[in-house]
Amino acid sequence: MDQTVTALQEIFGPLKEIGVVIGEARPLSFVFMIRPELSDTIPVWEYVITPLNKGIVVAQIQNAVSFSSILSKELEFSAASKLISAGIEEFKHLREARVLAYIEDINGFMNNGSSDEVTYRPRYVVHPASPVFLAPKPLLELLYSGKGKTIYVGNLVTRGDVKVHFSIRGFMRHVAIIAQTGAGKSYLVGVIIEELLRTVLSLDWHARIASIDGSRIFINAGRLSGLEKGTILEVFSQGEEIVDSKTKMPLGRTKGTYRGELEVIELFGVDASIAKVRSGSGFTTSDLVYVKKE
Repeated sequence: MDQTVTALQEIFGPLKEIGVVIGEARPLSFVFMIRPELSDTIPVWEYVITPLNKGIVVAQIQNAVSFSSILSKELEFSAASKLISAGIEEFKHLREARVLAYIEDINGFMNNGSSDEVTYRPRYVVHPASPVFLAPKPLLELLYSGKGKTIYVGNLVTRGDVKVHFSIRGFMRHVAIIAQTGAGKSYLVGVIIEELLRTVLSLDWHARIASIDGSRIFINAGRLSGLEKGTILEVFSQGEEIVDSKTKMPLGRTKGTYRGELEVIELFGVDASIAKVRSGSGFTTSDLVYVKKE
């Protein structure tokens, strides 16, 4: 365990030790006693780490308890007053922590940023008498940076300088947002939708020539796709279809031969438009159109 602490200090520098694990610990939770002088500075929802013989556990404080074994609730007020006047008092400050993750190779995680190093269902138990440290900012930043393409949804409550990102890949499965009334579920949903839309709109949007009737070229995109009268479209033939070598899933097509430009002259239907030729020739119904960037 000492080796783990030494490795952490080599990566993050001096760590702030705030307490020690006591009592019974479980794979997903533990209790630690906090240093008395820090009782008013370590709030609920703060993030902590504690070392194992190999790796570390990252946890979040879920509850705070302060009590005295001498000043018990069975004491009469006069007796309690005498004990306090005599200076015979002692308080214990406890924090209940919920385990968020187990990181076996902290060096590999910090160097590679790989979520493969993180286990979100730990099978190991924190040892009583283990030191508890405040979680370093760089660790939290990487832990909440998401994987692959992400969206930014906010900052940690107790660490306002640490941004939280959700992986877009995660939205391919079922998503549930659970919290008490007034906790901000609707607001979070709004942020997620806004950021997802922003991501979609930043992609390489394209549509297709649906039909050609003389000088009129019909496009399978219109109002809903954000086209307006006067929008300039660049036309390309369909290029090569790219397939992921591992998943065998199609990733899309590259741009083929440049054919020319069109200008949207009319919007119709739910999401369709009519365009005229500005330049080029040889357009076909398999061609792809892209909004010309300024």
